[in-house]
Amino acid sequence: MSSNLGVEYGTYGFIINIIREVSTVLFLPLFLKIGTSAPITCGGATTMDTMLIPITKAISTKLGIVTLLSGTILTFIVPFLDSILR
Repeated sequence: MSSNLGVEYGTYGFIINIIREVSTVLFLPLFLKIGTSAPITCGGATTMDTMLIPITKAISTKLGIVTLLSGTILTFIVPFLDSILR
């Protein structure tokens, strides 16, 4: 984002990502009351790396594989969608 839109937008994107990750961990018990897939969707693309361990510990190893796949798919598909939608 920084190279395309400038340092301000890159910083904004970074801060939003940090807020999303911290809120996913903090509100994990609340998300589990909504459903077992709620933490997976709130984590977004970070579920394949940063959020994988907290989410897998909170739900189960079986859904941990779904979490890993979801994060991987999102990580690979977002750059293509970004270039198409621009």
